[in-house]
Amino acid sequence: MVQVTSIGRPVTVDQGSKDDVFPGAHVVWLHVPRGGYGFNLPVEAEVVSHGRRPSMRVKIQVETRAGKRVNRVVDARNLRWPR
Repeated sequence: MVQVTSIGRPVTVDQGSKDDVFPGAHVVWLHVPRGGYGFNLPVEAEVVSHGRRPSMRVKIQVETRAGKRVNRVVDARNLRWPR
């Protein structure tokens, strides 16, 4: 797992801007652990696909602590471009 040191601007979905996500893009997922501990963990991810507006759901692929690659469907508001 790669340590994320800084995060950038939020991503967008189907808005026609330079911040739109696309399959294969490397992004940072701000993961909020279950239980509401009051913090989020930045996790490096790769975009697999995304839904059309207004759903704003993006399928990403992340690496677990054990090194296994898994897919997650997340809200685009929790994704950022890396710096």
